[in-house]
Amino acid sequence: MDRERNTPNGEIWILDAASGRKEKITETGYELYWSHYRDVILIWSDAVYSWDVVMRKRSLTHLPISTREFSSTEEFCMNDCGSSFEVCRLRDLMTEDTLTTIQGEQINGIPIWLNGHLLRTYSHRDKAYGRRWFVYDARKFHLFESKERIIAADDEDSLLAVKDGKIDRKRLDELTQVPLDRLKIELAPGVRSDANSPNDAGDKK
Repeated sequence: MDRERNTPNGEIWILDAASGRKEKITETGYELYWSHYRDVILIWSDAVYSWDVVMRKRSLTHLPISTREFSSTEEFCMNDCGSSFEVCRLRDLMTEDTLTTIQGEQINGIPIWLNGHLLRTYSHRDKAYGRRWFVYDARKFHLFESKERIIAADDEDSLLAVKDGKIDRKRLDELTQVPLDRLKIELAPGVRSDANSPNDAGDKK
């Protein structure tokens, strides 16, 4: 970053580790993300741009500048909105649809993706329940609570939890399912919650 002008200042290069061939990208930015599944690099500057590695051309995406934290399958992402976090479904890394909003005052730290669709966070701001770890299923809109620290999950939703200094494996359905309002999670207009959710039917949209 150019600290005086607060603008991106630098160069982005692609290096082929096998052949040593390198290529300079004509775009600059202050943050980038290289897709795991597409020959595309997202570059943040005054907006979020997509650089096609094969075609060598830039496209403007419809992603907001606050877009961060992609899930491992790039099915979902999360936007840091300051006082809240938006969970969004991605479409070809070009645009997104907001699914839910998690109120930031209910959690501590930034939530992280455990796998392609499970989001983990924790909270100790609710005096009635004490410190708890939470796992949010962005596909089914279910929220799970754990007294143990959840540190990882695989694609089959098998979790790793820390208890008494030891790591145990747990299934997602072994956690306690709780209402979404435990973390003040709100569904976006038009999004329907799963029929098995503990929320009241009247809360579904």
